[in-house]
Amino acid sequence: MSRPSKLLLLFGLLSLACEGPRGASPLPEPPAIDGSRIGSGPSLAPASLPAEIEITGDRASASPGATLRVTNLDTTDEPVTTTVTDDGRFSVLVSVSPGDELRFEAFRGELRSEPVDRIIDGELTPAPRHDCIALTPGYVVEFDGSTAESLFIDNQCDAPAVVQDPRFRLGLPDFALTTALPVTIEPGRSASLRFSYDPQSSETPEDVFFVDIDVNGEALRYPIGLSSIE
Repeated sequence: MSRPSKLLLLFGLLSLACEGPRGASPLPEPPAIDGSRIGSGPSLAPASLPAEIEITGDRASASPGATLRVTNLDTTDEPVTTTVTDDGRFSVLVSVSPGDELRFEAFRGELRSEPVDRIIDGELTPAPRHDCIALTPGYVVEFDGSTAESLFIDNQCDAPAVVQDPRFRLGLPDFALTTALPVTIEPGRSASLRFSYDPQSSETPEDVFFVDIDVNGEALRYPIGLSSIE
């Protein structure tokens, strides 16, 4: 084979390698939620609560066709679900009291969005978090066939972060924290929380783990979803 022919063959093979397998489908993207487009009907005046209120999402507030789930993190009530319309709207009725924190999540099959957390405070306001604290993998830890997983907490603050006061929303026997708390994380350092999963029933359990992170005397609550993927 001549040198030009070899070069043409080489370029052809490189082109195929860059394109990937023909007919391969792109990986599906998880659904999404735009928290800025979520609101409520009448003003959430404290005098009117506790009550069942309507929470709505405007056009393009969530991925069309996804299952939208709202969980009141401060009660043990069952989450409320609905299907997002084709133009990205939704509406749900949720029982709330002043100061309750609501978690919004969108699901499509086994794929889920990043959670959006809002506080009932006259209106729906973002739940407070420390800007200098980062969580990996995020605000949900999934057990995909595993019996143990870790949550990593990265402290980029200019002061130590104290991780303390662990508790569970439901207290299911399936999940447990195996890391002893409190733990102090120095600036620029990270630490991990280790969770175990031991299924106790045929159902697929979900719970929320709460922990406070105190930086400079300001302790903020962090809700971490725990879920099993069967």
